[in-house]
Amino acid sequence: MRLQWLLHSLSWAAGPHENVVRIAVALPLTGDIAALGQGIKRACALAVEEANRQHRFPGFRLEMEAFDDRSDPKEAVDVANRIVSDPAWWR
Repeated sequence: MRLQWLLHSLSWAAGPHENVVRIAVALPLTGDIAALGQGIKRACALAVEEANRQHRFPGFRLEMEAFDDRSDPKEAVDVANRIVSDPAWWR
């Protein structure tokens, strides 16, 4: 329900021609708990694929990109800053 509200809000802010919702996921893809991060990445990708296939959010196509935070808080901050400062995420 919350995701539907978010998508509706994004559609209003983005305008009528924008129909892609990009999802950034920061995960430990390398390091001590990389196996956990890889599993979460696969689960997120599967959820996005399923939502797109079932047209769960009519008028929107979801895209996901995973970012490696190496299970390091300082790296996680860097990843978050890269995501929010990249204009490609806000087009």
